[in-house]
Amino acid sequence: MAEFKEKGLRASSLPKLSISLAIFAFSLGWIPTFGVPIGIFFGGAAVVFAGIGLTYAPSAGDKRLLVSALLLGVVSVALKFIPGVNVL
Repeated sequence: MAEFKEKGLRASSLPKLSISLAIFAFSLGWIPTFGVPIGIFFGGAAVVFAGIGLTYAPSAGDKRLLVSALLLGVVSVALKFIPGVNVL
């Protein structure tokens, strides 16, 4: 598999980044009015980074973290499109 050789984003930081974004999107996504763009943007970013991280053959612990980030990011984005969930 391909590896990150250059400085910058490393494959070992993708699980931590993606789970942080997913938790951020899910928890702050419940704020009325402002939560919709937060949930969509950060949830989508969590899905993208988790997907990228899964392509680089992670270890078993990292794979669990990436899959949970992927699921939480998808749930965060999906909840934003259900009518009436964000209306208070």
